[in-house]
Amino acid sequence: GKTKYLKLYNVTLLIMLSLLMFMTGVQYNISQMISHHQSCEWQVSHTLLAIEPTALIAVIGISCFISGVISDKCGRKTCMIAVVYMLSGGIIISGTSTTIYQYEGGRMIIGMSIGSLFNLCIVMWLESSPLRVRKIGILVLMIFTSLGHASIVFYDIEIMVDYGWNWGMLSNMVLMIPITVLLHLSHETPLYLLASGREEEALETARTCNMTDKDLIGGGVVKERGNLSELFSRKYCWLTVSLVFVFGLHRLVETGLIFGVPQLLAENYCNAEAAAGALNTTLAPSPGELACLSFFNL
Repeated sequence: GKTKYLKLYNVTLLIMLSLLMFMTGVQYNISQMISHHQSCEWQVSHTLLAIEPTALIAVIGISCFISGVISDKCGRKTCMIAVVYMLSGGIIISGTSTTIYQYEGGRMIIGMSIGSLFNLCIVMWLESSPLRVRKIGILVLMIFTSLGHASIVFYDIEIMVDYGWNWGMLSNMVLMIPITVLLHLSHETPLYLLASGREEEALETARTCNMTDKDLIGGGVVKERGNLSELFSRKYCWLTVSLVFVFGLHRLVETGLIFGVPQLLAENYCNAEAAAGALNTTLAPSPGELACLSFFNL
């Protein structure tokens, strides 16, 4: 059915964006899995370990907030290339770190990257695909994000236990290499080109993306961005409450998956205290989330 609306370029773009979304899922949670290894290896206090996910969430929120404005000015592809290189640098810094401070510095770079990538991947797909397949693409991107979250169990049991947490982090570079190559081969989005006044280039790129004139109508750079306070208005209040409930439920399920399964399948904790301390760090993002809300309402 709808696959006839996809060209090779669309499929290649979706593969690249799916791999990036997978990486955002991995990097969002991997530090919570690494924390118990660091607790054993570096004898770092649980309080210090908890600072990293707290700050990471805050940085992710801030980068989500500013990435849209920056990509409107610089272009989707240009912004994404910069973010992908920044993510690779953060992974290398974190994976080769010998102190908790170097590790957390690398993680802040990663946080700035994945916060931007989550938005940019979705926008790049919506602005580079025919209308009839956009929903399918978004579903695929969300599935790969969830797979990234779930893959943390594999990273811990199959890599970190045998080779150390450093290699668990650095192994992500295996995916970053093909992602970077595909990104350089991709085009700027037709809708961004059209909104930037480059009509001829936009029409040429649209043909490559299998987009029709109808797909281009009404697209382009967002002129006005919403305010977070609108989520608590009468119109969106119940939707906001529902989303908060689902997010909280997701955190509980995710906690059980990330820490419960390895505990049952592998002897990968140095002691019960380290396991309990690692489990407690799942609560650490909460202050970062509150900081994001406060920042957005300024």
